[in-house]
Amino acid sequence: MPTAAFRMRPVRPRHDPLPPARSIAPYAGMTREIDGLCAAVHAAGPVDDEWDVISVTGRYVKIPRRDGKPRCGRGVACALADLRDSMNPDETRPPLVLQGERLWHMAEQEGRTAYHPTASVQVEYGIPAAEHRADIEEYVMRGVESNPQARLVMGVKFANVGFRRTEGVNTRTVRVTPDDPSWDLQWALDLSDIPFDPDRVTRWYEHAAHVIHGADGAEMAGRVVAAPVAQPYMHAFAVLTGRGGNGKGSMIGAMAALYGPLAAPFSMAALLGESRTSSTTNDQATQGLLTAVMAYDTDSIDPGRGMTEQLKKASAGEPLSMRLLQQNVATAKATAFIVIATNHAPTLESAPAIDRRMWICPFRGDTDKRTVERWRDYLGDGANPDDGIIDALMAGCQSFVDREDDLKVASRLTDALDDYGMVLLDPLMTCGGEYDGHGIPDRARVRVSDNRLPKENRQDRAGQLAMMGLIVDNQRDVHGDGKNHQMILVKDEDRFEPFAEHWHRQQAEIAAEAAGDKERLAKDLAFARHFLLEVPPFLCGPGVAAQIRMLRSADGLEGTLIVPPPNRWKGKGVTAHWRDDAAIRRDLRSCDLSDLPDRCALSVADDMLILDLDSPAAVDQLMAIPGMAQASLDTVALRSPHGVHLIYRLPPDLAGRVRAGTRVAGTMIDLRPGQRSYVVAPGSRWHDRKGDHLYPGVIRLPQPDGEGRRTLRMLPPALRKWLAAANQIEDGDDDGENGGNGNGNGPTPVPSAPHSAPAASPAASPARSVSMPAPPVMGPGATHDPLRDRAYRIVMTAKERNWPRELLDAKLDELRNAVPAGHDPRDVEECIRSALLKAGFSL
Repeated sequence: MPTAAFRMRPVRPRHDPLPPARSIAPYAGMTREIDGLCAAVHAAGPVDDEWDVISVTGRYVKIPRRDGKPRCGRGVACALADLRDSMNPDETRPPLVLQGERLWHMAEQEGRTAYHPTASVQVEYGIPAAEHRADIEEYVMRGVESNPQARLVMGVKFANVGFRRTEGVNTRTVRVTPDDPSWDLQWALDLSDIPFDPDRVTRWYEHAAHVIHGADGAEMAGRVVAAPVAQPYMHAFAVLTGRGGNGKGSMIGAMAALYGPLAAPFSMAALLGESRTSSTTNDQATQGLLTAVMAYDTDSIDPGRGMTEQLKKASAGEPLSMRLLQQNVATAKATAFIVIATNHAPTLESAPAIDRRMWICPFRGDTDKRTVERWRDYLGDGANPDDGIIDALMAGCQSFVDREDDLKVASRLTDALDDYGMVLLDPLMTCGGEYDGHGIPDRARVRVSDNRLPKENRQDRAGQLAMMGLIVDNQRDVHGDGKNHQMILVKDEDRFEPFAEHWHRQQAEIAAEAAGDKERLAKDLAFARHFLLEVPPFLCGPGVAAQIRMLRSADGLEGTLIVPPPNRWKGKGVTAHWRDDAAIRRDLRSCDLSDLPDRCALSVADDMLILDLDSPAAVDQLMAIPGMAQASLDTVALRSPHGVHLIYRLPPDLAGRVRAGTRVAGTMIDLRPGQRSYVVAPGSRWHDRKGDHLYPGVIRLPQPDGEGRRTLRMLPPALRKWLAAANQIEDGDDDGENGGNGNGNGPTPVPSAPHSAPAASPAASPARSVSMPAPPVMGPGATHDPLRDRAYRIVMTAKERNWPRELLDAKLDELRNAVPAGHDPRDVEECIRSALLKAGFSL
């Protein structure tokens, strides 16, 4: 709690004599002894070393003696010395003042002089009961009353205007200007070094909107801050509600620091009788309510506790008792405006008297940690004249003046639903009864043992049930087996009605969202069908070669073309051992396109994946995957006779781990992961007994970036989640134990290609043998991890592509020297050749 700016400071020593004792008009019960003591008390001079106690004004007070024996205790002497000063009309800061019928005592704090109310003179000065000085109470009160200047104004004074609470039966808050007679009296909160500024009121509402519900909630929060000194009546309590960690405690801490000695903590647990530490704890706990203008629960910086009859008694100003060590029981009306923070909604009935005494200030439940931190920094602790807590004080004072009626802010009970309450609400509202005019089912009830309800400790569960107006009772399960069980049922329909409305509102929102999702899905499906199945292929020329040239314009798309002899085809399936036979494998990027047959197969790199959508139904099923959108289709798309193939890059942690599969998760979608399976290459055509077959080719390339590059799109997160849910991602690297036939009909291992296998020709060499580790990636700070990199490639940055040829050749020589032993040099040269061609160099 920020209190550093309000430390008690050392008093300035005073050695001037006490003013002469003034007579107090006789009254019934007055004793000669107390009058004589008051006249006998005196202060030590500057060279007098004999003194007994230092008063709040800095006087070195001496106890009067008779025959060498003290006539009273230190507390009595100090109280009578303060009384002598307070009866002096020339004293600018009397230590004791009156506000109505309440006695206030001066409290020095850093940079300010403040006063706080007292429960009694005996309690304030620590006069033990054994001294039998009950007569001092009325004597001091009548003495202070005799000085018209010893008065306190209940309110706050700024540099240019004050806000004070009027006295009497019909109290209200009024503005006071410097020409008012009360301006020069003592004020409960004196901020005369800070001018009142309406722009700061506006600033408060702007900041409060981030953590407090609505404009009325922000105005109520300002009233809470100003209430200890500006509200029209003394007794009430404010409840700051909302989930934990949303700024309630920060606001109370800032208030406590702003009010300084006017604020005091109290223990809610002790007030409610929950503490068992001693027999006097509960009485002592009320000090904060009797000797302060603002009281706040010590638990309010963390979770608060609810309200009970004891709290209502305090808020109504009924006398409370207080017992201190060696003192008699003192009773007094509560002086404090009580401020409480709670993570639970209040459960008090909504009676008119409670409406007047209880203020609800609902904090938002959707604030993030960063917003709360900004809120705390904005509030400050009142030490800086620009602190936001002073903005709130100004806003609250203005609200009290401008609208005399009480501001009503509804408690957002539904915000206090925890997991148990939220889950319970659904079975209660769907238990089968007909809804009445308030939207509550007839005889709504749910078994306590219902396994749908989460486990919750009994205290938290009871709090949720009380908040919702529910009880647990042995009742018949009218919507179940008809037998008696411990049932949760509605006791207070008025209390439960907001929760029923909340549930109906949620259902309407869910239905609207579902309708919106259905509409969006329909639009996405129409787009996908048109985009993937109806848009004509690019006019890049017939045949496989023209289509491969088009594919090479997609940056990052790597793969292998499989070109078996005609007798090694069976329909669209390759019967050859295509992974092992280097003679029929050609690098997609570097192979000679002039001698490609009419029918080829395409297997992408092992960090890529082909989605084979072989029918319009598969396209619909793809777009129905949660999270898929039209933008997810911005990748390489190849038209097949009946559907489309989509190619995506895989995140590094998925490379080599996606299982091949058909009709995944019951859909018409097949998976063709790189180097584990293949699809018929675009542009392929052939004729067999079933007729002519044509794979039209490229219909989509990724949209170009700012540099004009068309980069293959990363697998959308929605598809990754779908693959994981369908168990299509292996836990680790493939170990060869998963069977497969190589044509995508099941998971297949990635066999190791012989490192020394001769290439059929430089153009057709297996430059991307998947078992080879990659050489170092070009670029400053690039590293190489042969255990992670499965694909053999050279990646060039945009900067390196602009290097002069001499510098580039030197870098490539370094790469040649860094190739691990055992790799075919021709493979390395083929990769380098491909990289140079991509960089735009002629060979």
